[in-house]
Amino acid sequence: MSYKWHYNQDEAYIVLSGEGFMTDVHGVERRYGAGDVAFFPAGTDSTWRHPDHFRKVAVLKEEVPLPAGYALKVWSRVDAGAGPGAQNVRCCWPWDCG
Repeated sequence: MSYKWHYNQDEAYIVLSGEGFMTDVHGVERRYGAGDVAFFPAGTDSTWRHPDHFRKVAVLKEEVPLPAGYALKVWSRVDAGAGPGAQNVRCCWPWDCG
């Protein structure tokens, strides 16, 4: 079985079982098998081929729109100052989590 695939979002995964062969736009083929970890940035085009089966666990990166990101950051700071007895939940961004 062979098919073309376009990654609309960043995708990382670990192969659980089986194997797959990915050919990139330059014609370079790579094999992915059980235990392999892969990352494909958004915009990647490829052709996949699976001789038998291919099981993986994938994680996709969703972009948070800028206004929503700022709203979450503000809420985090307001909630952190809620005082004693309040349940504090801290949200943070990778660049802000020291």
